[in-house]
Amino acid sequence: MTNQTITNRPGPNCELTIRIKFNDLERFREDYHKQLRDGSYFLKTTRSKPLDTRVQLIFIISPQSPEPTEVWSWGTIDKIVTPEEAIETQTTSGIRIKLMDITKQRQTQIESLFGVDDAVKAVLQAHSKPPENETPPQKASYQVNRSARQDLIERVRDIIRLSDADYYVLLGIPKDAKNEEVRSAYRRRSKEFHPDQYFRKIPEELMQDLQRAFQKLTNAYRTLTDAKRRVSYDISINNYANPDAIREAMPHVKRQKAFNQNYKKMVEPRNERVQQLLEAVEQDLSNNNPKAAFAKLKIAAAMDPLNPVVRQKTKQVKGMLS
Repeated sequence: MTNQTITNRPGPNCELTIRIKFNDLERFREDYHKQLRDGSYFLKTTRSKPLDTRVQLIFIISPQSPEPTEVWSWGTIDKIVTPEEAIETQTTSGIRIKLMDITKQRQTQIESLFGVDDAVKAVLQAHSKPPENETPPQKASYQVNRSARQDLIERVRDIIRLSDADYYVLLGIPKDAKNEEVRSAYRRRSKEFHPDQYFRKIPEELMQDLQRAFQKLTNAYRTLTDAKRRVSYDISINNYANPDAIREAMPHVKRQKAFNQNYKKMVEPRNERVQQLLEAVEQDLSNNNPKAAFAKLKIAAAMDPLNPVVRQKTKQVKGMLS
């Protein structure tokens, strides 16, 4: 197996990086076919993070070789199984991550690590050449063209996904990049993003998404090359590699710190009661009584408005009531 890193790029704005090690390729292959290939990954853990947290996954495959092979992927947490829920449902505690970059092209890249089974090789060899005096079916050339077009579509989709990242990741530059670096990156990215080169090569709805992505790229360039707009943007994404952003944000940081301290003092005496309400909510839901659950959640929200569990459960119950 050739040592390599299989990745499009680091996931945009990822708040958590998880490295998962496999001692041999076969174990990773089993895990890939079991869940990774389908676009999700369940990680057994007793620790929890808020829903929608962006996670960078790095799968490290370490057979007997000098350097490991790494497969990178990223996604967002879309399900949490707490230890209490795991005991109650007789499952495993952990988090499920919805992967955002497992496209057909990525599947092909990853599966290239595994090689081709002997049985599959035999079938491919049997069909590699048509029998003598037999004309190959006309569909063959069409399939090749369709595959090339599909590869192009997947590449454009990767470009569109990249536009969801912050401006620095979008341009592929460090957080403290100088104006000249921003301009060079914009020129480079423009060639990749410009819709004109994909005219009549991709579906119309994909072209519209690409045009919006190109507009975001242009906005990124205009923002990061304007001193005042860049300071405001850096503060909004908590990027303090910019000294001007630190100076501008310092009063806000002090206010936020004071708020956090006061908020903690306010809610700590209420934690036990909020936990009791959440347990009562689960009981109401198990009894198919979402209205009673919603009433309790309103009380819990009044006692601890920023509690992520209360907010997520409220959203869930609202969906049930609607």
